[in-house]
Amino acid sequence: MLTGERLQTCAEICHRMAEGRRHETIPHSFHSLLYSTDPLLADLTGETAMTTMAEIEQKAQGYAAARIELGEAVGALHEDIENLKARYMGMIRKQAETVREHEADLKAAIKAAPDLFTKPKSRTFAGIKVGFGKQPGRLECPDDEPLVAAIRKLYPDAVNTLIKVTEKPVKPALSNLSGKDLKRLGISVVDATDTVIVKPQDSDVDKLVAALIEEE
Repeated sequence: MLTGERLQTCAEICHRMAEGRRHETIPHSFHSLLYSTDPLLADLTGETAMTTMAEIEQKAQGYAAARIELGEAVGALHEDIENLKARYMGMIRKQAETVREHEADLKAAIKAAPDLFTKPKSRTFAGIKVGFGKQPGRLECPDDEPLVAAIRKLYPDAVNTLIKVTEKPVKPALSNLSGKDLKRLGISVVDATDTVIVKPQDSDVDKLVAALIEEE
C-alpha cells in the first residue's frame, strides 16, 4: 500500500502522464521512488526495472539452496532403500535360490519325458509354459575381414545384401573444426547465438532424480 511521499509521487506521475508531460523534469527528491523496483511504480511509468547482478546472485543462491534440499531428499530416500535392502535381501537371496532349484527340477523332469510333449509340444500350468520349443540356430562366423573378402569373391552380386557398409559424418568431431574448415566442407553453423546458462557444477543429483522419475 502506498502512503505519504510515495502516494504523492504516484499522483504527480499520473497527473503529468495524463497531461502528456511525462518527459518533463521530475524533482530530484522523487528520483529514488520513481526508479524504484516497486512493481506498481514500474507499471505507472511504463518502464521495467533493470535486473542487477546482486538480484541474479540472490536467485542463484535460492536455486542452489533448493538443489541442496532436493539432494537431501534423494539422500534420505536412498538411505531408506539401503535399510530396506538390508532387511529383505537375505530373504530374497534365499527365495531366489529356492526358485532356481525348482526350475532345475522342472527342466530335468521335462527332459526325461519328451514323449509327453509330442503333440502339443508345450503345455501351460499355473501360468508356467512347459515343454519343448524351437530354438533358432546360432551362426558361428569367422572374423569379419576374411568373411567379407570371401563374400566379395564368391557372391559379388550379393555384396550389397550380405555386407553392411555404413559411412556417416561424425557431427561432434566436425564441431571441433574451425569455421574456415567447415566452410570448405560446405557446412553452415546455424542458431549459434548466446543462450541462458544455468549449469550446476554437480550433476549427480540431477541424474539420480531423472532416474527416479523415469522409474515411476
